[in-house]
Amino acid sequence: MNATNPGTLFMMVVAVVFTFGVAYIAHRGVTGSTAVSIAINVIQISALLVFSVMAIGYRMNHPPGSVAYQFDSTTGEAYTYEFATTQTTANGQTTDTIVRDANMVPQPKLDAAGKPVPYHISYPTADDKEIFCHIPRGVRRRIHNVGWMFVQATVAILILVGFESVTAMGGEARNAKRDVPIAVIVSLLVQGAFCYLFEYFAANYFLNSGYTMQTAVGSSAPIGDMMVVVGDALFGQGHGRTFHCWSRPSRCS
Repeated sequence: MNATNPGTLFMMVVAVVFTFGVAYIAHRGVTGSTAVSIAINVIQISALLVFSVMAIGYRMNHPPGSVAYQFDSTTGEAYTYEFATTQTTANGQTTDTIVRDANMVPQPKLDAAGKPVPYHISYPTADDKEIFCHIPRGVRRRIHNVGWMFVQATVAILILVGFESVTAMGGEARNAKRDVPIAVIVSLLVQGAFCYLFEYFAANYFLNSGYTMQTAVGSSAPIGDMMVVVGDALFGQGHGRTFHCWSRPSRCS
């Protein structure tokens, strides 16, 4: 339990409220359920397309060496300055730790004049530990690691779920034998061949030294993190969170 997570009781209340909401939609019948499904899909696809365009625009407008944002996982915000660090020793190992204030906000690294050092973006293929960060332009798209391929396959399967809900409409369709198979195939094409592929490209194209693959792996909502960065770049620092909550309200509840 913390300021952003009131606890188990709160989540139980939300679950019960949503149960009644879903029951009400079901009570309205197939027409109400269809309308809600269409509205949800329109909102999700619109947010996905907007984010993808913004992510690609962010990369194109921030060439290597330019001042950009770096994401801080602790605060969930993006900053345009280098983080000040201090060396700490634990278990015989010395590591660099980010200096933070009482609110856990990372403090800027200062230059000789006492001004924050701007953060300059780069697009490395791997970090100093040879861990994959980003696929550079011009590299042929191929399987780089079989294990990662299976991980990505499971993500793809989870993203494509929902097409089977079309078959539930078979009892209401005028010509189910003709229309339901077409609806299933079209939904797979829209989700997989268009939406998923476009967002996958945009997210990978966006990855940079300020938000690496390792940061995304350690996050519960990497697309939301990216939305914070591109939102700050477009609307000003601190406003990326608003864009994130508008497009993915479930992550801000």
